[in-house]
Amino acid sequence: MSKNSAKGSADRGTVSPDVSIMVCQDCCCGTSRKHPNVDHKAQRKQLLALESETVRVQVVDCLDLCQQSNVVLVRDYSLPRRDRDTWLARMHRSAEIEAVGEWVNEPAGGMPIELLRHVFTPDRKHRAP
Repeated sequence: MSKNSAKGSADRGTVSPDVSIMVCQDCCCGTSRKHPNVDHKAQRKQLLALESETVRVQVVDCLDLCQQSNVVLVRDYSLPRRDRDTWLARMHRSAEIEAVGEWVNEPAGGMPIELLRHVFTPDRKHRAP
C-alpha cells in the first residue's frame, strides 16, 4: 500500500487516502444482538484510531454481507481496480484489528498471517461499494 501518493480532493480540500477501511457496524453484524461477546464500541474506537493522512476509516451502516459477519473492507487505491479490495470476515478480536493496522501502515511485509483466515471473496454484486 503506497504511502507516497497525495491526491488532492478539490471538493473537500483534503488529501485523498491511499487506503480506505470500511467496517460494517451499524447493522446486525456490529451489534451485541448478533455477537454478545464482542466489545463493539471498543472495536470501533480501535478502528477509528487507525485513521491517518494515508488511511481513511469509515463505519458504514451495512456492507450487505451479513452472512459473513463483522466485515471489514480494506481498499488499497495504489493497486489496479480489480485488485484493490480485500474483504475480511469474522473480525471479532482486538488482535485482528491490530493486524489490520500493522498491515495498512507497514504493507511491505504483506498481510499478517493472522488475517489470512478472514479473507473471503464476495459474490459479484458486492465487489465495489
